Amino acid sequence: MEKNFFSFLSIESMRKYPPLSNLTRVCTKDYRVEGTKFVIKKGQMVFIPANAIQNDPEIYPNPEVYDPDRFTPEEDSKRSPYAFLPFGQGPRNCIGLRFGMMQSKLGVALLLNHYKFEPCSRSMNPIVYDNSTFVLTPKNGLYLKVTKL
Repeated sequence: MEKNFFSFLSIESMRKYPPLSNLTRVCTKDYRVEGTKFVIKKGQMVFIPANAIQNDPEIYPNPEVYDPDRFTPEEDSKRSPYAFLPFGQGPRNCIGLRFGMMQSKLGVALLLNHYKFEPCSRSMNPIVYDNSTFVLTPKNGLYLKVTKL
């Protein structure tokens, strides 16, 4: 049970706060977007707004709420595998995916085992992101009250 709990916990963290808010890919062959007349030409750069997809209320109801249960096998099966993109998807996904997930789970488990995290007077709610950075970054930093257990 604990393994699943920490898995869901870190996956939901990656949904809400992906390391990169956008992905870019180069189209390898002409592709007609299903249901439209629009064609993405071979060689064209494609911009994928991962953060927007992962915070879309049609895909993840109440996306601002932190809910690890979104990633139970039952809930996961209701969505496209392309609705969760913190490491990309398909044959060109991040080679560090498994290591990154393992490292995230271990880090969350160790921190929660030894510390209590709470908002403080400088905490921003909701978090506002800095649009000028490549990596998803809170504007003016992220402040928490951390207490050793």
